[in-house]
Amino acid sequence: MTVEPRLTYLGESTAIDPDATYSITYEIRGDESGPVIDTAELSDHTSLNSAPSVIQTGLVAHEGVGEDHGRHAAG
Repeated sequence: MTVEPRLTYLGESTAIDPDATYSITYEIRGDESGPVIDTAELSDHTSLNSAPSVIQTGLVAHEGVGEDHGRHAAG
């Protein structure tokens, strides 16, 4: 499974220096081998650079589960 962070900043945006680059360390839980710790970088107030992480959950994916192949029930 590939996952990416979705971050929200709830503080005053004026408190963020537009000329600085901030490193944001985050933890992803649910991987079979334990937590995955990664870092994203925030720059220019809104540019977030991060790489997707691949985790193994032990769950078996089934084709069609969670997918909407354009088929809808009539009704």
